[in-house]
Amino acid sequence: IRALYIYCIERFDIVSSPPNEEIRSKPPHNIEEIIQMRRCTAHQLTWIFYAMALRMKLEVEIILGYYKTPFDYHNAYANSGTTPRSNSTSRNKGNNNAVSINHSWISVYLGNEFRFIDISLGNPSNPIHSLFNYSESDLDNNTEYYFLSRPLEIVHTHVPIHIDNQHVTPPIDTNIQISLPPLYPAFLNNGFSFHKFDQSLLRLHDFEIAELDFVIPKDFIIEAFVEKHDNGKSHNSDANRALVQIYWRKGRRIAKIKAVVPPMTPIAFIAVYAAIEGSDNLPLAVSLPIYHQGKDKPL
Repeated sequence: IRALYIYCIERFDIVSSPPNEEIRSKPPHNIEEIIQMRRCTAHQLTWIFYAMALRMKLEVEIILGYYKTPFDYHNAYANSGTTPRSNSTSRNKGNNNAVSINHSWISVYLGNEFRFIDISLGNPSNPIHSLFNYSESDLDNNTEYYFLSRPLEIVHTHVPIHIDNQHVTPPIDTNIQISLPPLYPAFLNNGFSFHKFDQSLLRLHDFEIAELDFVIPKDFIIEAFVEKHDNGKSHNSDANRALVQIYWRKGRRIAKIKAVVPPMTPIAFIAVYAAIEGSDNLPLAVSLPIYHQGKDKPL
């Protein structure tokens, strides 16, 4: 199965999906042409892996759902009871709420347990990687992360349309899963965790300042920025740097991030980048939407 994974991530280049591409559980009509051209969309590559895995008699399934792209605002972040809007929507089996479909990945049953493989995110050519500020070594780590991932390793970013495809016991309510902070490999691979986190910390009124605390390893550095909501585009050149303060509490190293939303900006993101000390590049670890209402002024 690893050989098939390496084949798909090294032999195919991923191109941006056309606006009218429908992500569904039926194979692309031109799959033979795609294999010859070796250029495809993310969903087409998932299908290629799936078709080959079936021929190898592996127990695999295509999972359709929602992937939390960095800097991409989702209605459910602000209100977990709000139905997301999308051109392609399916009903979630188990709680009647809609989950917008923008992504597909693979579940595989091996060794009496379910694991996940995300072919498109593991492929270094995927255009989405430009949002993460990855170096070549980061891309290598990313490739390993999305091969046979455990269910709890992707539960913060991958929301299936059918709740039983989480393969988590007990299953997490879909609205709760959508509202979880999107944690990316640079966060989960390096032992980061939240310290006394609450969703209310992301909702600011008037001149309030957002304050978030992360437990981080002693040999890591982090940087944080406030990004304006800009329809899922990459790191903005005019992003405001947030204040990062490092302190120790009960033997744990904690980074406190303080940030304000730019004036006349109801929605923004706190983007946290992290890497081991001495690294030339800091990949994106987490992007959290923050909301502001009321008065504001430039600082």
